[in-house]
Formats: sequence, C-alpha cells, structure tokens
Amino acid sequence: MVDRDQQGRQDNPLAFISYSHGDSNHHDEKVRTLWLRLRAEGVNAEIDISAAEQPQRWADYMNKTIEEADFILVVASPSYKRRAEGAEDPGGGYGVPWEAAHIKHYMYTHPGTWEKRILKILMAGGTPDEFPNFLGPRQDPAMLERGLIARDELYAYLAPHLAHHRTHPGPGLLSHLCTATVDGKRLSDDMIKGSCGALLGEGAETIDKDLRSMLANLLDHPGEMAALRADPSLIYSARTESLRRDPPLQVIFRETAVQADAPSGPIPAHATVACVVGAANRDPRQFPDPDRFDPRRPGNNRGLAFSAGKHTCFGAQLARLEAEIAIQSLLTTFPRLRWAPQTTRTDAGFPMRTAATLQVSLN
Repeated sequence: MVDRDQQGRQDNPLAFISYSHGDSNHHDEKVRTLWLRLRAEGVNAEIDISAAEQPQRWADYMNKTIEEADFILVVASPSYKRRAEGAEDPGGGYGVPWEAAHIKHYMYTHPGTWEKRILKILMAGGTPDEFPNFLGPRQDPAMLERGLIARDELYAYLAPHLAHHRTHPGPGLLSHLCTATVDGKRLSDDMIKGSCGALLGEGAETIDKDLRSMLANLLDHPGEMAALRADPSLIYSARTESLRRDPPLQVIFRETAVQADAPSGPIPAHATVACVVGAANRDPRQFPDPDRFDPRRPGNNRGLAFSAGKHTCFGAQLARLEAEIAIQSLLTTFPRLRWAPQTTRTDAGFPMRTAATLQVSLN
C-alpha cells in the first residue's frame, strides 16, 4: 500500500470498489451511484467503468489499484458472495474471484490493519449474510466467540498429550514437534498447538478438492483406474499427476524481495505477485501436452500444487497420506465405480477449484 500522506494526497484518497455484476440492473445502478457520489465528494473512486475508459489488461489494473488504494470498498450481494467463495457456475464472472483472492491475501498478511482499509458496503435491501465468509468472523461477535471456544477446547485437549510426549517421546508427529529445536530452542506449547490446529484445517479444506479432482480424473480414464486397482503402488504417481493438472488452490501470493524481470516486463521489489499455480502446472515448456492426465508422466512431481522452497505447504505429507488411503479404499470398496450415465464433468471455482459435482454409479 502506498503511503499517500507522504505524497500529500490524503485529501484525495484512492478507493477501489469491488462488486459483482449480474444480481440486477438495480443493484448495478446503486453501485454506479455510489461511485459517482464518491467522486463528487473528492474521492478518487475506481470501478470497472473507469477502467474501461482506457483499454488495459484488467488483471494488471486490478492488482495495481488494489495495491495502491487507501480504501477497498466491498459491496455485498448474492453473486459477489458466490464468486468470492468460488461457488459460482463456470463462466460466471472472473473479476470478483481475482479481487477476492487479492483482498484475502492482504487480510492474512496485515491482520492488524486490514479492518481500517477494507470497508464493507451493504446496499439498501441487502443482508449481512451476502458478504463472503472471509469478511464475516471478525465482524460477527457470536461467530468469533464460537471459534475461540473451539480453539480453546482443542488446545485443552492437546495439553496433556504434549506433556506426555515431551517426557515420553515416540515415533509420531507430536513427539517430533515436542523434541524439535529451532536455533537451539524447543518449540513452545503454543506453537505446537497452533501447528496442530493448522493441520486440522489443512487436512479438510484442500484435501476435499484434491480428492474430487483426482477421482474425476480417474473416472475420465477407466483404464488408469483399473491399473491402480491392480497395482496400488501407482496411486502416488497418479495423485501427483492429478495435483499437477488440477491443483486445488489455483493461485498463491508472494512478495518479491528484489526486482525480477518477467517476459511481460519488470516486477519491482516488494511487489505482491499473484502466482497462478494452475497455469504454471500446465506450462507446455515444462510438461508436454499439459492438459492430458498421464499418471506415468516423467517429472510430474515438479508441479507447484504445494508451492516450493521454504514456503512449501507443511501439510503436504498429511494430505498425501489422506488422499492415497482414501483413493485406495474407494477403488477397493467399489470395484464398478464409474460416471453416472449422461454425466458431463464440469470444474468450477477460483481460487479453489475442483469438479463441481461427482455423479457416479457404484454397481
């Protein structure tokens, strides 16, 4: 975010209006009226209308404007909620998912300041539940209270187990965490509890979409499914290929430490970069015929579904175990598993993406 006080522009703040087309012409007109009123009051309000006045790449415009804006105005509506949460039907609005992903990244990286910069706008006739869920808990005292109670219950459950594993370490994950050292110091109980809580979420939110995509890929290729039944050792490679072709999380955000030169131009230091993992994993220079699902593809483990380097997802191994056990159980339990008649696969969602539905026959 640009420090506009130092630039002497505090009297003309930049505000980006994030909203969704498609609810109704009346809703769109309300948003346009808000935009015009803000401009009349001296606010440098930006909306897709003003972007269209000068032809430009929407993604570049959106990233730059959100990065520089003093305020981001999120206008609630049913379609905004669906699109921001990746629940919209395919082809239903691409701008909102990008904007929402960028906004969520800012919230997570600036937990102490985002509430001052991201403003929730509820038009007349709307309801608070039309805001996406990621904007809700901090604003909903009851939901926040339930979350804190659940956290405390989890931490209380873990406390005696941590005490036991510190004095009686064994081969399991908790023992490794209880005996691990960083810079010569043991991890605190709070750090271990937080890691366990994060793993609990990691093992549910993304693994659900991971499994759905892998199962859809196998249903699309009955021969590969039969091969996995005959030789379960192939499940690892098949799942790795599915993650390459259809990663559950399509975009991750990183910050450049120094200026980087990309084919499209230089990226300045300390810039927020939206890294589209789904596109990188289908780069034909790295993976020939990238849209094809090929469990025997050489080098398919070079995909970036779990990011890379020191920021590799620390739940990756847990996700691997869950997925491999689940797929093997499904293939063993339902030997005639196949798509239901007249089923057409449809993938949807952003930044989380997977098969929208799985209609199958079991016998």
